[in-house]
Amino acid sequence: EEAHHLCPNGLDVVKTLVNRTPGEFLLIAHPRLWEKLESKGYSQCRQLTTNRLGRKITLRLHKSDVAKFVDRRLPGMNGEAGKATELIFKNAVSHGNFAFVRKAIRRTRSLMREKGETTPRLAVVSEAVNAELTARDVRG
Repeated sequence: EEAHHLCPNGLDVVKTLVNRTPGEFLLIAHPRLWEKLESKGYSQCRQLTTNRLGRKITLRLHKSDVAKFVDRRLPGMNGEAGKATELIFKNAVSHGNFAFVRKAIRRTRSLMREKGETTPRLAVVSEAVNAELTARDVRG
């Protein structure tokens, strides 16, 4: 996991293991970060992805997964669940994918407790999404 954090020496170790050990290896990396690593001149990355790679699988966030998460974690939204899903999904795609979804919903539940609300509302979800976006923009 987090292969995009491997340094050149770490990548050399992976290449050595791939070359000398029978078996399959699974490296998981955020696509944009891996591409950055390749573009920085880490020939080890390019060697792994061009010479030794059996298959590259890119995982993407799907709106249906976000909808299921919203339904399970914010039950009772009724007619607003679809709008909440869309709001969270459109921001999650460019701000961390499922980690964003998880944290936005966690913030929603926290705001609900602070406000003494038991039923989630779209306005609270929107406030939570904006708070998470602000937190990520400050860090990044």
